[in-house]
Amino acid sequence: MLKALLKKQMLETLAFFFFDAKKGKRRSNMAIVGFTALLLYAFGGFLWMFWELSGMLCQSLVSSGLDWMYFSYMGMMAFAFGMMMSIFTMKGRLYEAKDNEMLLAMPLPTWMILITRLIGIYCYVLLFQTLVFVPALVRYALVVGGVLPIVSGVIVLLFMPLGTMAISGLLGWLIALVCAKFPLKNFFTLLFAVGFMIGYSFLYSKANDYISYLLANGAQISGKIQTMFYPFWKMGAGACGDVNAITMYALIFVGAFALIYLLIAKTFLSFVTMKRVFSRASYKERRQKTQKISLALLRKEFLRLIKNPMIALNTMLGSVMFIVFAVYVFSQKSFLEMIEMLGMAGAGGMPIELLFMGVFCMIATMNMSAASSISLEGENLWLLRTLPIATENILCIKAFCQFIATLVPAFVSILAVGIYVKLPIWCILLTILVLAAFSAAISLFGVAVNLKFPNLHWTNEIAVVKQSLSTFLGLFGGFGIFALLVGGYFLFGKYMLAWGYGLLCLILLILISAGIWLWICRKGVKVFENL
Repeated sequence: MLKALLKKQMLETLAFFFFDAKKGKRRSNMAIVGFTALLLYAFGGFLWMFWELSGMLCQSLVSSGLDWMYFSYMGMMAFAFGMMMSIFTMKGRLYEAKDNEMLLAMPLPTWMILITRLIGIYCYVLLFQTLVFVPALVRYALVVGGVLPIVSGVIVLLFMPLGTMAISGLLGWLIALVCAKFPLKNFFTLLFAVGFMIGYSFLYSKANDYISYLLANGAQISGKIQTMFYPFWKMGAGACGDVNAITMYALIFVGAFALIYLLIAKTFLSFVTMKRVFSRASYKERRQKTQKISLALLRKEFLRLIKNPMIALNTMLGSVMFIVFAVYVFSQKSFLEMIEMLGMAGAGGMPIELLFMGVFCMIATMNMSAASSISLEGENLWLLRTLPIATENILCIKAFCQFIATLVPAFVSILAVGIYVKLPIWCILLTILVLAAFSAAISLFGVAVNLKFPNLHWTNEIAVVKQSLSTFLGLFGGFGIFALLVGGYFLFGKYMLAWGYGLLCLILLILISAGIWLWICRKGVKVFENL
């Protein structure tokens, strides 16, 4: 039975990759190859980023005899990266899976269901930690040489997800407890998630300062690291080949995971079957106000984001990052000098005005709620189709929800940052217009992609948002449009004035949006009506 559950978990995870839910059959080989290429591109970007980061540390620390510190630092990075990707995954896959009640109704022991889900989460965390730790391991092997570092490093990597799952499991358990006991569960979840993201972003922004301090004072702070971060000290020493250190490191991580597993196993059944706390509605007689269908549908789309923080955080992260970016700018007194230096040296002489536009457009690509808006209707899609409203208006509303959720926080952030760094008025106004056109383009593209690759048969809303092909293509479609604008500058835009190229980008984005909208009105409507 355990084998069958593991097979089910694997097929459920890979369903979006191989299976076309719309047609009820396997995807074509061309679609699978295309998706694989996009996936490899994304993973390649992470590998390159951490390869460069490890290159900044490896040679200097190894030459100072601090090999273990190098692996400790990169291990902390991998640990934090895996924890960031797994905190809410633990909560969603353990306590909120749609098939929990079905599995519990079957003659299956609870431990078997838990083990199946935890193995899936282990593989998920291991994948992301591999993107951080393997480049560091290869870099070290090239500097030092030999096979031993690779073998010991792989052993360290295999135990690392257990420690990550111990902490993320505890936090996920606490979040699930809050969600079950308090009426304002969505507020607490969203508050915790936003706080975690702001904290992680702040630490990441300080990474260069930490690296510089580590390289300059490695010998002096080694004792503090061994005391304050004992498990990571053993991790670093173990990756260098110390058998005793590997043993101690493995015992710590396995022991921590075992304790959390006992806590989860003891409370899992009570959490899943717990009677949730809801506020009682008191009846008040009042006149019901009518509302236009379009406004009611737009309100429904926003309520879906507000009522499920996991959907909001996975599809509207850019809206949070606009505010985070503004706070970061206000906290850095030398931001203007830094961005001017970047424009003159690091970005091919790109004017600061165009860099300003580019930063906000890049942040906007993190918003992709439209790419899963149709799939989230699930098997209730027929209710939407029976409403007395034109199909193209339904699709427009789904794109408009992402457009508004992007433009409002971006507008505040653009004004605040633009005034703070003393940019000209024309630059601020043009950035708002370019961002509005860019947001319209990626929102409409998300709807179009979701029409072509819907997933209406799902067991968990989070799986639709995080693991659907349409969401993946929507994300990289936004990157593609952004890359088109950046590439256009280096081809011919650098010969134009900044405001001239900004206007050209605005016109191009309007044309792209109009082209996608025409396709939705002509062909997308028919696709939607045949779902």
